[in-house]
Amino acid sequence: DGDDDTSTIYLQIKNGNIFKLIPLNIKARVITQLAQETITPQEGGTLGDETDSISATIPPFALNEDKSLAVVSDEGGDLKLVDIKQAKVINVFGNVNLDKVFKVDFKNNKIITAGQDRKSVVYDLKNNTHFFKKAKFLIYCASLSLDGKRGAFSNDEENNVIVFNTDNKTKLYKLTNNLMTLSAILFINENEIFVTTDSNKFNYYNLKEQ
Repeated sequence: DGDDDTSTIYLQIKNGNIFKLIPLNIKARVITQLAQETITPQEGGTLGDETDSISATIPPFALNEDKSLAVVSDEGGDLKLVDIKQAKVINVFGNVNLDKVFKVDFKNNKIITAGQDRKSVVYDLKNNTHFFKKAKFLIYCASLSLDGKRGAFSNDEENNVIVFNTDNKTKLYKLTNNLMTLSAILFINENEIFVTTDSNKFNYYNLKEQ
């Protein structure tokens, strides 16, 4: 669908035993540039006239709200900001996360990372600034609230989550009682968060009650 080299594709991404299908209107060559997990076009989707499928891997990535930009991490922790329409890398953020980044999130012109080097880095694209919060253990998950004003990351071997203000960097809350390694943190809104783990259970937190 769309332009000659633009198609609607469905990314099938496997995380453990969970599969996610993500529909995207995206140029095929962007996928090959970013590729690092298995991608399989689903029914109704295509990667172009010359191929019906592509096997590749997808690194941690996130799209902004209107899907015009993507942020993608490489194996060394550097982030690439990609203009989807132009299929072009327009900025590179490097030398902050110095090892693998497990997850990224992108909300309201802010980016957050979850790093193997125990750093959760926040990039503010609007103000061209960044800072990082240091954890006690590998950071497997990080997330931003919808307005980007709050961030959260897994902090320690006890799977506690730290919530902080992304404008003034202050710690706001510590979320406890997560019994296994975290798989995702999801802000429903500024004050409500879901935290999922490797188990079949998840925790709900209302920050007003913390």
